[in-house]
Amino acid sequence: MIDYIVNDESKVKEGVALCREVFNNQQGFEEHYDENEWREKLAEGGLFIAATENNTLIGFAMCYKKTPETFHIWDVGVEKEHRKKGVWRKMFNLINEYARKRGYSYLTIHTFKEISPVMFNFLVKEGFEITEDEFLEGKGLKTKFKNPLI
Repeated sequence: MIDYIVNDESKVKEGVALCREVFNNQQGFEEHYDENEWREKLAEGGLFIAATENNTLIGFAMCYKKTPETFHIWDVGVEKEHRKKGVWRKMFNLINEYARKRGYSYLTIHTFKEISPVMFNFLVKEGFEITEDEFLEGKGLKTKFKNPLI
């Protein structure tokens, strides 16, 4: 059984470690591997979801307030062997619920189609609007998405 633990600061270190693993410690994403950055976002009203199975972290989501009306999905990941089992879908639903209850109007997320084609396609299927494409040297094309919370 998979448990979804919300805003448990004791799981942040594990979340950062899994982030490094999921993204293969990719260069240029150092702020995403910074435990203090995660703790700051959490302290400022952010959302950290730890998906665990048998007390082992298998997935994570880190989100934060970007503007008074926008909640940003900053980092998400699921271990390879646990993908396609609904872990991300459940975390996504929890993020939506959390943001709605706090009065946000929009969810935003950025992704790289070349690095995360499954996430890119998920966002398109969920009706997220592409708001901007930005080429980043050494990383590729970063696509910014926005979706209204209904």
